[in-house]
Amino acid sequence: MRRFLATLAVALPLATAGCSAILQATQGSAQSGTGTLGSAEHIDGALEGKLYYLSEGTDKLPDFGSLAPVGSIWATRFDVAPRDFTEGFPGVSNRTEWFALRYTGTWSVPAAGVWNFRLLADEGARWLIDGRLVADSDPQRVAPWVEGEINLGAGEHRVEMQFFQGPATILGLQLWATPPGGREEIWSVR
Repeated sequence: MRRFLATLAVALPLATAGCSAILQATQGSAQSGTGTLGSAEHIDGALEGKLYYLSEGTDKLPDFGSLAPVGSIWATRFDVAPRDFTEGFPGVSNRTEWFALRYTGTWSVPAAGVWNFRLLADEGARWLIDGRLVADSDPQRVAPWVEGEINLGAGEHRVEMQFFQGPATILGLQLWATPPGGREEIWSVR
């Protein structure tokens, strides 16, 4: 019982904070520290995110093999707290709704062992490593985030983030990683 109460004491504030962030974003408040989904300019070592247009009313991630990309952006991390998204993709597209992104690239894992991931996405996303599904929020879950873990060897691994945005204008995509024996931080390819 004591262990359950200790777990609840940690989980409840985290869940409340996540719900509060989504609630604030839904009410139109900009979140501090928000990033972007990527840059139109190529970044060495970054993941390439191919942009796809979706049909209005799409409610889940598409079959990317059946779509043609309309452009690319590059990202080294996923740290876009839920916020109002009205700028589109400068230099690529002005689309602010009904789109999907499929980021692919390699990640050099610094420490072997079990890695834990936490994924927040509005509307939905999937995080894959070496083709294995690690975290899946498609379609969007009621909880503010989903979690997953995977045992990885040190060295190069293929990573993929699939993300879709439905109706305007709230958007969010964040990925946290906890290395073996370490502390949680926003995941970064570098």
